[in-house]
Amino acid sequence: MSKSSNIVCSLIAAALLAGCAAGTNFEFEQARKLQIGMSESEVTSLIGKPYSVVSKGTEQIWVWSYYETFSGQSKTLSVIFENGKTKQVPNIPESFE
Repeated sequence: MSKSSNIVCSLIAAALLAGCAAGTNFEFEQARKLQIGMSESEVTSLIGKPYSVVSKGTEQIWVWSYYETFSGQSKTLSVIFENGKTKQVPNIPESFE
């Protein structure tokens, strides 16, 4: 196979793999470290930027959602902020990976 064919095959494979997952991936292990009173920057440094943010009154609900197309596995996490600090964080069971 020529060098240009290898490059084309690599680009096609990368494009196909990019379509295998949707959302913002995060690790439950890191999310377990979330605590009430954390700043937005502390949260994003732990689990990355949220997939979506919804405002409701004085609160903001940050949502991380991730779906793997081939395996069908999904995971979702939400954190509630008020005045730039976490007001409510999830209690994540140790069995979640």
